[in-house]
Formats: sequence, C-alpha cells, structure tokens
Amino acid sequence: MPTDAISVLLVEDDEDDYLIMSQLLKEARQSFRVEWHQTLGDGIASLSDNTFDVVILDLTLPDSSGWETFTTMREQAPSLPVILMTGLEDNDLAVQAVHEGAQDYLVKGSVGTDVMVRAIQYAIERKATEADLRRYQDHLEELVHIRTHELEQTNAKLTGEITVRKQTEQSLRQAISQLEEHDRAKTQFVTNVSHELKTPLASMSYAVDNLLKGVMG
Repeated sequence: MPTDAISVLLVEDDEDDYLIMSQLLKEARQSFRVEWHQTLGDGIASLSDNTFDVVILDLTLPDSSGWETFTTMREQAPSLPVILMTGLEDNDLAVQAVHEGAQDYLVKGSVGTDVMVRAIQYAIERKATEADLRRYQDHLEELVHIRTHELEQTNAKLTGEITVRKQTEQSLRQAISQLEEHDRAKTQFVTNVSHELKTPLASMSYAVDNLLKGVMG
C-alpha cells in the first residue's frame, strides 16, 4: 500500500455526498488528499494547476449531465483513471463505462471505506497497467516498423542482385551464341577454302610431277 497521500479530484455537486465520501476516505489506513469541485468546468480547470492520481466523477452535474460528463473529462485528462459515481444502479451503464475507459463504476450510498479504497487503488493500478501495455504495444509497433523497413531493403537488394544475375546470364548466353556462330563461320570458311584450293593444288601437283619426270628423264 502506498505511503504517500493519494491525490483525488472529486467532482460532485451534492455537498452531502462530498462529506460522506470524504469521511469514508478519512477512515482509511491509506492517506488521501481530496480536492472538491461542484461543476465539471471547475474540475477540469483544476487539472492545469494540480496533479491528481484519480478522478471520482458524478455523472449528473449542474453544467453537464449523463455520458457526456465522462467523455468530456476523459478528453481533458486521458491519462487519469476515472471512477464514475451515480445515484442509480444501472448494470448496462456500468458495463459501458468500463468498456469506454472508466476504471470503475460505483453507486452512491452502497460503498463503504474498504470498497472505496480498493476501487481507487484498483483504478490507479489498472490505468498504470494500461499505460504500460500501450508503451509495450508502441515499442512492438516500432520494432515491426524497423524490421519491415529492413526486410524491404533486403528484398530490394536481392531483387537488384537477381536482376544483375539475369542480365549477366543473358550476356553470357549472347557471348556463347556469338562464339558458336563465329566457330561455325570459321569452320565453313575453312571448308570452302579447302574445297576451292583442292583443284588448283591437284593441277599444280600434277604439273610438278611431270616436270620432275622430264628433268629426271
């Protein structure tokens, strides 16, 4: 249990309800510092000058009524845990309140000191846990973003290497095709030259043979 006083912003227009809740918190073993305002506007204005650990908010106030009271407070103090207080027991509203971000929903006149203290402590702890989860989620999203960027870079590099490899293979195939064509052309040239020289060489050989025979004879 915290040793420092828990700072509570109580927005409640009924002074009797304020006195009851103040008395409940005075009877607790935990120390509480309560700042009381009777309108939503005054309660929100106090946020700029004070640091609170939790807000206890009545849904029906002189300047605001119903669900709008909570949504307005949540917009002005998104990091503060909010406990809703109402004079009506409405399970559907309680479920909606928690679903929409309220830390708890209490009915006036039905809670004692222990319940009130547990509700406040739970609200603070739950809000802190939510903040930790959001930070963890943000961290994971950042890691995913970084990893995605790295994978995109790697993929782009691999794509470039594959493109270069395909271009190199194509160049090699073209070079081999050209060499084969040159080899075929050389073979054809040698064949043609051999064929064209065959008759003249035969004639020359015949003439040389006759010449040699004449000289020797």
